[in-house]
Amino acid sequence: GMSGELATAGYGAGTRIEQVVLLPILGINTAIITIISQNFGAKNYERVKETYMGAIQYALAIMITCSVVVFVFSNHITSFFSDNPTVIEYGGKYLQISAFVLSAYPIFFLSNGCFMALKKSEFAMISNLFRNVLNPVLVFYFASLYSASFEQFFWIWVVINWVFSIIYFLITFNYFQAFVIGACIGSFLNVIVYRFPNNLSIIKPKSFCPKCKNKLTWKENIPLISWLIQRGKCI
Repeated sequence: GMSGELATAGYGAGTRIEQVVLLPILGINTAIITIISQNFGAKNYERVKETYMGAIQYALAIMITCSVVVFVFSNHITSFFSDNPTVIEYGGKYLQISAFVLSAYPIFFLSNGCFMALKKSEFAMISNLFRNVLNPVLVFYFASLYSASFEQFFWIWVVINWVFSIIYFLITFNYFQAFVIGACIGSFLNVIVYRFPNNLSIIKPKSFCPKCKNKLTWKENIPLISWLIQRGKCI
């Protein structure tokens, strides 16, 4: 009926505003792909992690600010697209609910960008399938199950998107953690491979440079990072 058409119009106005609000995040995403790929190629893995986490923090700060503005001025913003009171009402309701999910979107976009920069585009492809196919299916399923109203439908959308974004962030963060753990294990195996054939204990003496025999400090024992700082040269 007419109310359904007006609700759709209000939703359409709200999604246009969402697209505008997300533009800074898309800009950050483009930037980190370049930065991460360059540092990944240079084997500066700690910088890769710092870039991703820094981008997430900046993006969240931007989106939280935008969410507050969108929530407070939802009806006024919608009125730029229509002067129909019903369209403004539905558009305002949608934006007020959408304000609670805007901060979840940077996690999705920036995690995708990070994996593409790491040459793991299959992760981004799978996440796109989940977000654009599975998430809507779940929303429609629960909305049908509970005969959800206009507002309830989008609250379900908020919850499912937050669950997805948190899981995706944990996967991305643990990917970095797994890499660090792998580097530590590799460093320890390197000690075993060097010391056992030379009849040396793996406990004593402390780590030392096999070339000049100087003992290493704790900073010089950090896997990969110390090698990069020293540029692969003897201390």
